[in-house]
Amino acid sequence: MIKPRCAVLLLALVLPAGGFAQNRLTEEERREGWTLLFNGKDLAGWSGDPRLWKVDNGAIVGTTDQAQIEQNTFLVYEKPFADFHLKADVKLRNHNSGIQFRSTMHPGPGWVVSGYQADFSENGEKSAWGNLYEERGRGSRLMKTPEEGWVRGRTVYHKGEWNTVEVRAEGTRLRLWLNGLLTIDLADDKAQSGVIALQLHRGDPMRVEFRNMKLKPLPASHTAASATPYRVVDFPDLPGVDCPCGTARRAFADVPEFPGTVHVTDISIDAALHYHKRLTEVYYVLECGPGAAMQLNDDRIPLKVGRSVLIPPGVRHRAIGKMKVLIVVFPKFDPADEWMP
Repeated sequence: MIKPRCAVLLLALVLPAGGFAQNRLTEEERREGWTLLFNGKDLAGWSGDPRLWKVDNGAIVGTTDQAQIEQNTFLVYEKPFADFHLKADVKLRNHNSGIQFRSTMHPGPGWVVSGYQADFSENGEKSAWGNLYEERGRGSRLMKTPEEGWVRGRTVYHKGEWNTVEVRAEGTRLRLWLNGLLTIDLADDKAQSGVIALQLHRGDPMRVEFRNMKLKPLPASHTAASATPYRVVDFPDLPGVDCPCGTARRAFADVPEFPGTVHVTDISIDAALHYHKRLTEVYYVLECGPGAAMQLNDDRIPLKVGRSVLIPPGVRHRAIGKMKVLIVVFPKFDPADEWMP
């Protein structure tokens, strides 16, 4: 038996000191092609105002507590990226910050950047966690409403603590997640490649921290597909998104010529009853167990492999039992059009 004191000493020897243990890849992540953008020790690969940026306890720390700035400034990564999936943990003490992507660094002093931004701010009911913003461009007009992402993000956001932000850029499709919840899913073609950068906002003295910054470049086929008249998608490569039915993988939201989206959804046994006000869905059963069924309003319809169900707007529905289904949605899927009765 290992005595408690010995166990503590053993852990101290095994685990790296400070926060460096946070900034590491698992073996599975390495196999999948993820790379670290921050090594947990220094700012190698990044450039910015040395008065404002440092590494402390395994985190990139940006602060204007000791130096006032006249315009937004950034810590910029040395390499541009086109199609990718990015993950980072963020802790914001106050004010406003963000993660730029597919952005442009402008010449001259000040480390000035413009372009897409995964936005976050501490502003009470008007905070921005989960929003998409365009720095020195359209601002929040990229979204359907100025608070489109925050309306969803506020339900999972942890004030004053670490929050996980994800960005996935594929062709013209841009998606953001906050703590695992999809907050933005839209198409925009203004930029197809650019730098990643971290923001310090002018105004009140502020402090923001970043750690566990990792990026997975997406296969060249994703980028090449946007320039061809056809599209090819491997559903297992798409990230799963929680939905009232279970976990969905969604494709073709970024193809303007296609009027809908196609989903492959793994449905859990606790699927929630819901309806849509605008969307029409067609379910096709790929796999299901015994007793699988679909509730449609007050009716219970037995399901089997190969059966299809058309669900128009306004019909309350939920899947009963575990199954995998192909769902075609018209018009394009909108997560804001999911309603609970």
